[in-house]
Amino acid sequence: MLREYKKVLDVLHLVVTGALIVAAYAVLHWFMQGRAEPLRALRDYMPTIGLLTCSVLLTLSHRGFSAFGAFATPASVLGELAMGYALGLMIYVFAAYALKLPHLSRAFIFGGIAWSYAGVAAWHLGTYAFYRRLMALGWNARRVLLVGSDTNLPRITETLQGHKSLGLAIAGVINMDRLQEGILLEDGRREGLSASDGKGLSDIGAALDSMVVDYAFFGAYKQNPDWIEAAMSACQERGIEIWLKPDFLQEDVLFSRFDHLQDIPMLIFSLSPRQGLGILVKQAIDLALSLLLLVLLALPMLAVALLIRLESRGPSLFKQTRVGLNGRRFSMLKFRTMVERDQVSATNAAPALHNELSGPIFKMTGDPRITRLGRILRRYSIDELPQLWNVLTGDMSLVGPRPPLPSEVRHYEAWQRRRLSMRPGMTGLWQVSGRNAIKDFNEWVNLDLKYIDSWSLWQDAKILARTVRAVVMGTGV
Repeated sequence: MLREYKKVLDVLHLVVTGALIVAAYAVLHWFMQGRAEPLRALRDYMPTIGLLTCSVLLTLSHRGFSAFGAFATPASVLGELAMGYALGLMIYVFAAYALKLPHLSRAFIFGGIAWSYAGVAAWHLGTYAFYRRLMALGWNARRVLLVGSDTNLPRITETLQGHKSLGLAIAGVINMDRLQEGILLEDGRREGLSASDGKGLSDIGAALDSMVVDYAFFGAYKQNPDWIEAAMSACQERGIEIWLKPDFLQEDVLFSRFDHLQDIPMLIFSLSPRQGLGILVKQAIDLALSLLLLVLLALPMLAVALLIRLESRGPSLFKQTRVGLNGRRFSMLKFRTMVERDQVSATNAAPALHNELSGPIFKMTGDPRITRLGRILRRYSIDELPQLWNVLTGDMSLVGPRPPLPSEVRHYEAWQRRRLSMRPGMTGLWQVSGRNAIKDFNEWVNLDLKYIDSWSLWQDAKILARTVRAVVMGTGV
């Protein structure tokens, strides 16, 4: 019954979530009465509480939050709630600024967020545990037909048998590596799939009619596409929900979604995050912070530019073609930290150059082309500040893999090109993971791929915090 009314239950839980948020603020208001910071009457806070509550609920609803899904876990429930609260708080802050809401006690506002999150999390974890307990007891269990191969059937079978709380029972198993053996039923019997065409295409419908099947899991397509398509059509005709695990893609496909190209339905698979609310928030943060920092640092950057012109001949800014998202080329800006080429030739510094990093990229400690001022700028990463303009124009992000030179990309191996699948950044995991000690280019690329595979707004925040510390400590080169 719970599955049939899942949408109703999800809406009900959102209503309860809103009520718990308001209740948490009411209890906190009572608790803080007579404390050091005086509070207004609770009704004066209701517009603010209502706006914050609606922001959180809209975010959770947009993200499709549910504690009842077959794929929900305690970690995912807590994570989705935390993301909902974080994004809801951002919506509230912008809305409060636009609506010019009166200044209220920050201790009360943020204390209510903490209290309500604890209460809401406890509620959803409690209902999650109750629901899973019912499923483990076999109540309202759903039956799944498994269609796979020797490669993936053991894994999915072990998952379903080892996690009774999923509420999924195996109705039958079809092994595409031994299709002639037919369907292995739950009682150990086998039902044949032989047909006049020798492929078992016509009998799959009859087999489904003789069984109780709610879902059909397909984990093998490449071995016999015709049979799989016929079986999926038979399931579709009977209203059986289809779960597809594509075996024509690598296991490490991390991001997938269903979308439409106009009115054409499409399944989209990606190895990097491209869409979603998180990416939109990342781009909004890039735009806002880069604009703010360019305004705040305009005079210091102008002073640095004048010092560069006074120390050595040449322009203050260094413009270089770099490779960005999926191979797009753009002009990256930096403060010039090296002498001009003709000056290098005059000092005979060029013959002393040697690469200390394996792979297509050049890196050298104590490069003789770097000016005295340039060493200071590099040490504190001040030379990177003009890239805020690249972030503002959308060619770069605050956090991401470093943008390579076209000459470096030409020597990339196929797997190394995946670091181009995300917008390049001013800082990244490589910069805050001891870049001076990394001498192997493959290790550098692996750090970039690790960042892409595990990307989140929280990870970006941690990298930015570690970057600030590295800049203050002067650990750049």
